[in-house]
Amino acid sequence: MRNDLLVRPRRAAPLLIALALTASACPDDGGDTDASAGSTSDGGSTTGASATTNPTTGASAGSTGAMGDVSYATDIKPIFDNYCMALCHESGGSGASTLLMDGDDYDVLVGVASVELPSMMVVEAGDTSKSYLWHKLDGTFMQVGGSGSKMPLGKMMTAAELSTVEAWISGGALP
Repeated sequence: MRNDLLVRPRRAAPLLIALALTASACPDDGGDTDASAGSTSDGGSTTGASATTNPTTGASAGSTGAMGDVSYATDIKPIFDNYCMALCHESGGSGASTLLMDGDDYDVLVGVASVELPSMMVVEAGDTSKSYLWHKLDGTFMQVGGSGSKMPLGKMMTAAELSTVEAWISGGALP
């Protein structure tokens, strides 16, 4: 019985650490949950609105405090360079036949049909459920008729990085 009590905290520790890291990546906006925070009465945005910081790149994204303006160049490309390029989705890499990300990667991701699942875009701006890339990262690609393996191979993105990719797609997949 005593050993059972010791095992449970060990199992919970990685979850608690991931939860703490994810929570610490969230901006402190003073508890303001009003969706109109950071806006003026004429619909423009204020210059004093809080910005979030990408945990991978340290880059600031958004003006709403909720990763609202995540961009490919600033926030997503550094994540993909870290996880997707080396030996895989670059010229001569094992994944180059399904998705070659040399040069201007944005143009081969957004609004382009997936090689593995041509009925679905690699990234459908504004909709993760219709974005094959999201299903590959989320591990739900088989449920939508995809094939292959969960991405990235051999590495695991952090919860914060996955949230950033999800926010980018949901936010319109800005360049």
